[in-house]
Amino acid sequence: EPGTDETRGFEFFSSISGAVSSTTAFTGERSIQLGGSSNAKKSSVLADSGRRINSRIRFDILPSGTSAFLSADTNAAANIFQLQLSTSGVLSVVSPGGTLNKTGSTISAGPSFRRVAVSYVITSTTNFTIKVWIDGVLDISATGADGSLAAVGTQMLSLFSALSATYYFDDIYVDDGATLDDPGDI
Repeated sequence: EPGTDETRGFEFFSSISGAVSSTTAFTGERSIQLGGSSNAKKSSVLADSGRRINSRIRFDILPSGTSAFLSADTNAAANIFQLQLSTSGVLSVVSPGGTLNKTGSTISAGPSFRRVAVSYVITSTTNFTIKVWIDGVLDISATGADGSLAAVGTQMLSLFSALSATYYFDDIYVDDGATLDDPGDI
């Protein structure tokens, strides 16, 4: 697992910025803590042909304004889609610069880790499917019928915290599955 249990370092990530540390975990010894305005990014790990992303995430403090906590970007950092939380904990998948903005359920802040999984396949800015599961339950299913993406060419996975929020990421997993299903509890 990147940057926590085995090495306690962040060598998996291409870049880190802000208050990023290794701390309390769901499993093993450590998780990645992102506080304030910070991020951890891994380039060349995603692709439009399909990926499944799975992680345990603890949302200690919700943001003081709607903000992203996970995004799929180009390696040049152009955002394609992102998962956001509102101040009340409402989850949404959006494409800044595009028209996609689909909301899901509410996530509570607190000391418990939640399993968040994302599966997607992108053919064009108007032909795509993005699915989001919370603890194994499908929460959001977004397609081109729900809006458009700003760009194509997913390559970089970005994890964020912003606007006074503190998030912990543990057991991060990415595979090249294009099956649009939940990878399960890994």
